[in-house]
Amino acid sequence: LYYSLAARMSGFTYTGVDILDQNISEAQRVFNANGQVDFHVADLHDFKCDPYDIVVCANTLYNFPNAALALERLAGMTKKYLLVRALVGEVSLYIRMSHDDVFDSQGVPGGHWYYSNIYTESYLFGVLKGLGFKSVSSLRRVPIPPARITAPILAA
Repeated sequence: LYYSLAARMSGFTYTGVDILDQNISEAQRVFNANGQVDFHVADLHDFKCDPYDIVVCANTLYNFPNAALALERLAGMTKKYLLVRALVGEVSLYIRMSHDDVFDSQGVPGGHWYYSNIYTESYLFGVLKGLGFKSVSSLRRVPIPPARITAPILAA
Protein backbone atom coordinates (compact mmCIF):
# COMPACT_ATOMS: atom_id res chain seq x y z
CA LEU A 1 0.00 0.00 0.00
CA TYR A 2 2.82 2.42 0.87
CA TYR A 3 4.44 2.13 -2.55
CA SER A 4 1.15 2.57 -4.39
CA LEU A 5 0.24 5.71 -2.41
CA ALA A 6 3.74 7.18 -2.56
CA ALA A 7 3.70 6.91 -6.36
CA ARG A 8 0.40 8.81 -6.53
CA MET A 9 0.99 11.62 -4.01
CA SER A 10 -0.65 14.53 -5.78
CA GLY A 11 -3.55 16.65 -4.59
CA PHE A 12 -4.04 15.05 -1.19
CA THR A 13 -2.37 14.57 2.16
CA TYR A 14 -1.82 11.26 3.89
CA THR A 15 -1.73 10.48 7.60
CA GLY A 16 -0.39 7.09 8.62
CA VAL A 17 -0.90 5.48 12.03
CA ASP A 18 0.61 2.23 13.24
CA ILE A 19 1.33 0.85 16.69
CA LEU A 20 4.77 -0.44 15.62
CA ASP A 21 7.77 1.88 15.24
CA GLN A 22 9.31 -0.24 12.49
CA ASN A 23 6.21 0.06 10.28
CA ILE A 24 6.22 3.84 10.63
CA SER A 25 9.96 3.92 9.86
CA GLU A 26 9.40 1.89 6.69
CA ALA A 27 6.55 4.16 5.60
CA GLN A 28 8.70 7.25 6.17
CA ARG A 29 11.45 5.69 4.07
CA VAL A 30 9.06 4.88 1.23
CA PHE A 31 7.43 8.31 1.25
CA ASN A 32 10.90 9.88 1.50
CA ALA A 33 9.89 12.73 3.86
CA ASN A 34 7.28 14.05 1.41
CA GLY A 35 5.65 17.15 2.96
CA GLN A 36 2.18 15.81 2.22
CA VAL A 37 2.49 12.95 4.71
CA ASP A 38 2.32 12.75 8.48
CA PHE A 39 3.06 9.58 10.46
CA HIS A 40 2.22 8.65 14.05
CA VAL A 41 3.17 5.71 16.25
CA ALA A 42 -0.07 5.19 18.16
CA ASP A 43 -2.76 2.72 19.11
CA LEU A 44 -5.85 3.20 16.95
CA HIS A 45 -8.04 3.57 20.02
CA ASP A 46 -5.85 6.34 21.49
CA PHE A 47 -5.18 8.33 18.30
CA LYS A 48 -6.91 11.72 18.31
CA CYS A 49 -7.85 13.41 15.04
CA ASP A 50 -10.47 15.39 13.21
CA PRO A 51 -12.47 13.25 10.74
CA TYR A 52 -10.76 12.49 7.43
CA ASP A 53 -12.43 12.37 4.00
CA ILE A 54 -11.32 8.75 3.52
CA VAL A 55 -10.00 6.25 6.06
CA VAL A 56 -8.14 3.14 4.90
CA CYS A 57 -7.57 0.09 7.08
CA ALA A 58 -5.24 -2.25 5.17
CA ASN A 59 -4.36 -5.72 6.40
CA THR A 60 -4.60 -4.87 10.10
CA LEU A 61 -8.15 -5.73 11.16
CA TYR A 62 -7.10 -9.27 12.07
CA ASN A 63 -4.71 -7.88 14.73
CA PHE A 64 -7.48 -6.36 16.85
CA PRO A 65 -9.05 -8.43 19.63
CA ASN A 66 -12.46 -6.98 18.67
CA ALA A 67 -13.05 -6.13 14.99
CA ALA A 68 -16.38 -4.42 15.74
CA LEU A 69 -14.73 -1.97 18.16
CA ALA A 70 -11.91 -1.28 15.70
CA LEU A 71 -14.40 -0.65 12.87
CA GLU A 72 -16.46 1.61 15.14
CA ARG A 73 -13.34 3.64 15.91
CA LEU A 74 -12.40 3.82 12.21
CA ALA A 75 -15.96 4.87 11.30
CA GLY A 76 -15.67 7.74 13.78
CA MET A 77 -12.50 8.90 12.03
CA THR A 78 -14.07 9.35 8.58
CA LYS A 79 -16.48 11.91 7.16
CA LYS A 80 -17.85 9.47 4.61
CA TYR A 81 -15.69 6.65 3.26
CA LEU A 82 -14.04 3.70 5.00
CA LEU A 83 -11.95 1.36 2.87
CA VAL A 84 -11.10 -1.94 4.57
CA ARG A 85 -8.74 -4.51 3.12
CA ALA A 86 -9.03 -7.70 5.12
CA LEU A 87 -8.53 -11.43 5.01
CA VAL A 88 -11.97 -13.06 5.27
CA GLY A 89 -12.91 -16.69 5.63
CA GLU A 90 -15.79 -19.08 5.17
CA VAL A 91 -15.92 -19.21 8.98
CA SER A 92 -14.73 -16.78 11.63
CA LEU A 93 -11.58 -17.71 13.52
CA TYR A 94 -10.64 -15.94 16.76
CA ILE A 95 -7.02 -16.68 17.55
CA ARG A 96 -5.34 -15.30 20.67
CA MET A 97 -1.64 -16.13 20.92
CA SER A 98 1.03 -15.63 23.53
CA HIS A 99 4.74 -15.90 22.83
CA ASP A 100 5.48 -16.20 26.55
CA ASP A 101 6.21 -19.59 28.06
CA VAL A 102 4.59 -18.68 31.38
CA PHE A 103 1.28 -20.26 32.38
CA ASP A 104 -0.97 -19.77 35.38
CA SER A 105 -2.24 -22.62 37.60
CA GLN A 106 -5.09 -23.29 35.16
CA GLY A 107 -2.80 -23.55 32.13
CA VAL A 108 -3.64 -20.13 30.67
CA PRO A 109 -0.64 -18.39 29.09
CA GLY A 110 0.37 -15.11 30.70
CA GLY A 111 2.11 -12.08 29.30
CA HIS A 112 1.24 -10.12 26.20
CA TRP A 113 -1.44 -11.42 23.84
CA TYR A 114 -1.34 -11.26 20.05
CA TYR A 115 -4.32 -11.72 17.78
CA SER A 116 -4.66 -13.23 14.33
CA ASN A 117 -8.39 -13.26 13.66
CA ILE A 118 -10.31 -13.99 10.49
CA TYR A 119 -13.93 -12.94 10.09
CA THR A 120 -16.58 -13.80 7.55
CA GLU A 121 -17.50 -11.21 4.98
CA SER A 122 -21.12 -11.26 6.17
CA TYR A 123 -20.02 -10.48 9.74
CA LEU A 124 -17.91 -7.50 8.63
CA PHE A 125 -20.69 -6.26 6.34
CA GLY A 126 -23.17 -6.52 9.23
CA VAL A 127 -20.90 -4.54 11.54
CA LEU A 128 -20.38 -1.80 8.93
CA LYS A 129 -24.10 -1.56 8.15
CA GLY A 130 -24.80 -1.43 11.90
CA LEU A 131 -22.44 1.54 12.12
CA GLY A 132 -24.65 3.42 9.66
CA PHE A 133 -22.85 2.90 6.37
CA LYS A 134 -25.51 2.85 3.66
CA SER A 135 -23.42 1.14 1.00
CA VAL A 136 -21.14 -1.78 1.82
CA SER A 137 -19.61 -3.82 -0.98
CA SER A 138 -16.75 -6.14 -1.81
CA LEU A 139 -14.79 -4.95 -4.81
CA ARG A 140 -12.62 -7.99 -5.50
CA ARG A 141 -12.08 -11.50 -4.24
CA VAL A 142 -9.08 -13.73 -4.77
CA PRO A 143 -9.85 -17.32 -3.65
CA ILE A 144 -7.25 -18.78 -1.29
CA PRO A 145 -8.76 -21.87 0.36
CA PRO A 146 -9.86 -22.15 3.11
CA ALA A 147 -9.89 -18.34 3.41
CA ARG A 148 -9.97 -15.68 0.73
CA ILE A 149 -8.63 -12.17 0.51
CA THR A 150 -11.31 -9.58 -0.03
CA ALA A 151 -9.77 -6.37 -1.16
CA PRO A 152 -11.17 -3.93 -0.46
CA ILE A 153 -14.53 -3.49 1.28
CA LEU A 154 -15.94 -0.04 0.65
CA ALA A 155 -18.44 1.45 3.07
CA ALA A 156 -20.14 4.83 2.61
